[in-house]
Amino acid sequence: MLKVDLATVPEEPGVYLFKDDAGTILYVGKAGSLKARLASYRAGNLDPRKEAMLEKATRVDLILTTSEKEALLLESSLIKANHPRYNVTLTDDKRYPFILLTDHQYPRARIVRDTRAKGRLFGPFPNAGAAWRTLKTMQEVFRIRDCKELIPGGCLSYQMRMCWGPCIKDPEERRRKTVDRGLSDVDPEERYHEAAQQAEAFLKGDADRLARELQRQMEEAAKGEQYERAAQLRDRLTAITTTLQHQAIFAGGKEDRDVFTVHREGPAWVGVVVLMRHGQVAGQETFFFRQAQAHEVGEVLAEFIQRYYENLPSVPREVLVPEMPLGHEGLAAWLAEKRQGPVDVRVPQKGDLRHVLEHAQRNAEFRLGQERLKRGEDEHRKELVALQAALKLPTLPRRIECFDISHLGGTGVVASMSVLLDGRAAPSEYRRFKVSTERNDDFAAMEEVVRRRYSRLQKEGGAFPDLVLIDGGMGQLNAARAALSALGLDAQPLASLAKKEEEVYLPNLLRPLALGRASDALLPLMRVRDEAHRFAVSYQRASRRKQLRESALDSVPGLGPAKKRALLAHFGSVEDVLRAREEDLARVPGIGPKLAKAILEPAAASKAAESIAPAEEASWKRKRDAA
Repeated sequence: MLKVDLATVPEEPGVYLFKDDAGTILYVGKAGSLKARLASYRAGNLDPRKEAMLEKATRVDLILTTSEKEALLLESSLIKANHPRYNVTLTDDKRYPFILLTDHQYPRARIVRDTRAKGRLFGPFPNAGAAWRTLKTMQEVFRIRDCKELIPGGCLSYQMRMCWGPCIKDPEERRRKTVDRGLSDVDPEERYHEAAQQAEAFLKGDADRLARELQRQMEEAAKGEQYERAAQLRDRLTAITTTLQHQAIFAGGKEDRDVFTVHREGPAWVGVVVLMRHGQVAGQETFFFRQAQAHEVGEVLAEFIQRYYENLPSVPREVLVPEMPLGHEGLAAWLAEKRQGPVDVRVPQKGDLRHVLEHAQRNAEFRLGQERLKRGEDEHRKELVALQAALKLPTLPRRIECFDISHLGGTGVVASMSVLLDGRAAPSEYRRFKVSTERNDDFAAMEEVVRRRYSRLQKEGGAFPDLVLIDGGMGQLNAARAALSALGLDAQPLASLAKKEEEVYLPNLLRPLALGRASDALLPLMRVRDEAHRFAVSYQRASRRKQLRESALDSVPGLGPAKKRALLAHFGSVEDVLRAREEDLARVPGIGPKLAKAILEPAAASKAAESIAPAEEASWKRKRDAA
């Protein structure tokens, strides 16, 4: 592991780069004090990822800067240029969409991702769908053109009343067409520029002020008997009000702010940013992190915020977080320079803004859960597809039922049935059976249990599984096959899995299939088989304990009902009687030393029998872990 020599490290801000033998940059970090930060790597108690990085690092290079903000900028550029393995990386590296109002004589509205485009930019929007919905609302409400060039005589958007038609060059013709369309005789250029100003106010978030202005104009038009214009203003006001109702999820003043949060489950991290413009939620975006397994929340937050704003032209007045990011002072200074104004990075403690943060945190937990479930489902489906191909099953084995037999030397014979649904264990579907035959015959027990299960399923009209799996070899398989055949279920897909070599036996095949322990097809079979074995052993142990408890006192010579009642009244339960010391038993009226000794003899046998079950379970766990 690399040991940093702190004697030559200055107490100044800067950037440090851990490199390997080949000179490859493993990690880039920033610090307000390089000496203090690198000292933390010598203090021990590092997370596993940093320890792994230090094991590979052979040297550390330093780059001094004049401020922590400058260090942050340099760190950002180095990470973007080199993509170090041990730095946090966002899986989403896209450029966000904006709506652009061009600076033409008749402004055009369009969606762009290049922030160098000329005109007034509004956004960013969390995704293209949100930007397109807003643009469509603008066209329907304000009738702003989206065409590249003005087309004399009008275009389809004009005919569909989604544009005021500045393309109609002749003023008299434009005036006439405006009147023909049922609107008041108002100068078309004036009308277009008025709509463009209102669209700009809408995009800026001044929707409340715009709604009040439209309300005033509508009332004036109605008083002046300009009913067509009043109706047009009414429709525009209705559309804006509806949009406001969809957007106004939270209140909290009229400021612009972004709300960041991160959530971790095991090695997986997710980040959520909620965009608030003029006090209203304008959108939400989710990011999944790579290479962030062992970072602290403050460190991940700092890098998340920095990466997020790197390619954005604007920064809001406030940035809200669940806890202060690492190096938050330098981060705030960098954000303020990018915004060209103060930026407040803070943790909201109460009120609406705390509610927004909690909303973001809940969404982060939900999205990470969805992502983990999706990845798990994809992996399970891959296994089931492989199993279907390996066993040549007619359908994808979405439901697998597995049977196992458990007993102790032919006594207390029980069986279990575990179930796998879409590759996942379904404990609510498990079943257990008490076998009627009390002898050491696994084949007969398996035949009985399979017959009972599927004869009942036939009577109830239930759905049969896609695969029946038997824990055992060819003998157990043939017993189950005979049971199914007697019920007329010869077509039911059937297989068995032998523990020792994890070989799969199929009917009508002389040799077992050796799928290999790394095979995707074997994994669901082992999973459901292990569940059946665990369930059978636990049921057999519980049954044996119950039987031992019930019979322990009954088998003691000379212990009649009255004396048993005296023991239970004194100790409270059979378990406490069997765990008592001989001298304590002897002190109970009517028992005495001789009877106390006789009572403890079956108790010792009981404890010996119970000790077998944990040994069985330990053996099963060793085999499972080895698999």
